[in-house]
Amino acid sequence: LLSKTGLDTYAMGYEPELLESRNVTLNLVNFTEIEIQAISYSIYSDGNLISSGGASNADNSPVKRWETFNIFFEHGDLGSGKNVTIEFGIEMPDGKNFTVTDGFRVPSEDGAETTLILCGSVKDGFYFEQ
Repeated sequence: LLSKTGLDTYAMGYEPELLESRNVTLNLVNFTEIEIQAISYSIYSDGNLISSGGASNADNSPVKRWETFNIFFEHGDLGSGKNVTIEFGIEMPDGKNFTVTDGFRVPSEDGAETTLILCGSVKDGFYFEQ
């Protein structure tokens, strides 16, 4: 019926270009001496906060040294995909929170996969290496 009216329709009200999948995978390796309960993230596009969230083990167990968090982002999480950066925070099992000092520029190509190694300490601060 809608096709006979000449009206354009989109799934869930989104325009077609927003339905394209842009999957980005971040593998975050815990190379610190501490256990990590969860990772939080804030996603910025051109300096504006567009999304935030977090990740933890499915069974809520802490991530030990050498273990990896895998975080998957899709198109809707990353906005336009231009000038997108992510800032991270970590939560320890005792509830203390720390900021990771450097943000990460998100790769813009579909299917990108990046491994970031979390380094540092409570005393000296936390940072990522690639």
